[in-house]
Amino acid sequence: ALSSKLPTSENRVSVFPGYPDCRIIVYNVSKSRNIGAVIRTAVAFGVSEIAIVGLRKISTLGNQHTIKYMRFIHYDKIDDCVREFKADGYKIVGIEIGEDAKDVTTHPFYEKTAIVLGNEGSGLNDKMLSLCD
Repeated sequence: ALSSKLPTSENRVSVFPGYPDCRIIVYNVSKSRNIGAVIRTAVAFGVSEIAIVGLRKISTLGNQHTIKYMRFIHYDKIDDCVREFKADGYKIVGIEIGEDAKDVTTHPFYEKTAIVLGNEGSGLNDKMLSLCD
């Protein structure tokens, strides 16, 4: 089930004490069945919450029973999602393959971070890239 409101900041803590919180934003995904794999990977990396933008109906097939460890939030619009995350102190980092991209392994992730995953074929669109820090 998807929630329509973010949990209060008191409830938003890192899965790993002493480390900054990490979230994933799933935006403009074309194959909702891929979300199961995102859930499985997110749990393995200690992500505390997945924000789903746009899609109301998702398939969690492939999550291998990890869904019970993940919280979900839904936003109709990416602007609302990013605005709330930034207001709560999150840096927005887009994961993209391209000439101007920086190697993700060189990013320190010392602060609260929301990682944006874009469309499987076209990646992050220009609007989403402009919203990233």
